[in-house]
Amino acid sequence: MAISVTQLDAITHRFVEKKMTDNVYRSKALLTKLYEMRVKLDGGSSLNHPVISGDIDSTTGGWFSGAETLDDAEKDDLTNVVLQWKEIYETVLLSQSDILKNNGIKQILNLVSSKVKIAEKRMQSRISDGVFSDGTNTKVFNGLEEIVDATGAYGGLTISDITDEDGNNSWLAKIDGNSGTDRALSLALIQKVMGDATEGADKPDCAVSRQDVFNELWNLLSPHQRTVESDTFSGLGHKGVLRFNGIDFLVDSHAAANKMYFLNTDYLKLYVHQGQDMKVQSFSQLEDKNAIKKRVLLMGNLLCSARRFQGAIEDISVAS
Repeated sequence: MAISVTQLDAITHRFVEKKMTDNVYRSKALLTKLYEMRVKLDGGSSLNHPVISGDIDSTTGGWFSGAETLDDAEKDDLTNVVLQWKEIYETVLLSQSDILKNNGIKQILNLVSSKVKIAEKRMQSRISDGVFSDGTNTKVFNGLEEIVDATGAYGGLTISDITDEDGNNSWLAKIDGNSGTDRALSLALIQKVMGDATEGADKPDCAVSRQDVFNELWNLLSPHQRTVESDTFSGLGHKGVLRFNGIDFLVDSHAAANKMYFLNTDYLKLYVHQGQDMKVQSFSQLEDKNAIKKRVLLMGNLLCSARRFQGAIEDISVAS
């Protein structure tokens, strides 16, 4: 008599491949870059960054001749970007029975470490959404959709609160849109936005977009223009980074659709509280459950101190 599947299952450990396959979570290139460069703070009721706010006027200096009386008025030309701390968490809950069932079976993944890895992916995905958020949810980061904008206020300052030396509004990013109508990406558009977001030595150092927008750039470039860095940003979600026009072009699936951001990370930082920087809390005994719980916590926010060095091309048509 042949052994049934049920009988075979009863006397044999099931073989489980020791490597998990991820079918859910998407690339997070920009978060990887920003987190590696994160700024750790040890306190503060809010995040504050001083910025120069005044333009050139005639009360503090100027050209003169001989014994002419000189103005010496004091000028208030400093202000602050003010953002609130944002908090995020992720939970792992493991029943004691599941732990016992998996204990000692070599073919089974370590249940705790596997669950923690999945929780880390969930956490990273939530944070990446925060990096690109528009700030409308007050609990979430003040992200790129709020920062890289040509009209909206940010950090407690309106676009007219800071002016350049010619008196033009300067608290705004450089946006090239097409009124909601998609058009082809071009090298001229890339050059224009990069140039608009450049002053002297300050210029964008990276660009980021979804894969379909990235593909449009790839198709524009001839082979000798494509420089691929496979090691510089290993682990950024897509293997290899395209370097063109002196900057790195990253692929991040959390970016807004039909859009390419140009960022100057000298003035765009992920700030975290060092007491809650991916901090893990463990609860080994729960009052109402025979289970173990772990929780990962982060407190921080994305802060930009110079919007004019950030830019974006909007309304980019992509292949279907």
